[in-house]
Amino acid sequence: MRAQIERARRSGLKIDYVDYHMGTAVRYSEFRELTERLAREYGLGMSQYFGETRGDPQYEAAPAAKTDSLVALIDRLHPRFNLVVTHVGIDNEELGALLDMNTDGGLAEMSKNRQGELDALMSRRFSEALKARNVRLITYRQLIEMQGLRSMRRPLS
Repeated sequence: MRAQIERARRSGLKIDYVDYHMGTAVRYSEFRELTERLAREYGLGMSQYFGETRGDPQYEAAPAAKTDSLVALIDRLHPRFNLVVTHVGIDNEELGALLDMNTDGGLAEMSKNRQGELDALMSRRFSEALKARNVRLITYRQLIEMQGLRSMRRPLS
């Protein structure tokens, strides 16, 4: 994990937070403790450590229904911070050659699903739903600036 952080930094990326993709870095207590220690050492936030509520109902929705799913999610957001995980991409030959290898069953036609998420996020309906509910999209960098790294707490689950 340290090597991944160092490599990303050497490449010029500005890293703001650690996202423990699919729970890998927090699955076992020793993994979680290592991840938390490295986050502290490098001055990084950790996703889901700011009390944000996570949602990604559009992931399983059919490509044509992803906008409906995201718009419906807007009405279920919690008042403070929410983490909406998206998987965007362009439905082209390159992405079409990849397979979704999620252990809980990957999506067929991954490139069409990722294009569907991109289209949903860029849709007028989604934008209007955000505006109607006065939802502000922020990055983890902004969240850390607003809350500070000391506000992080290990999630209960």
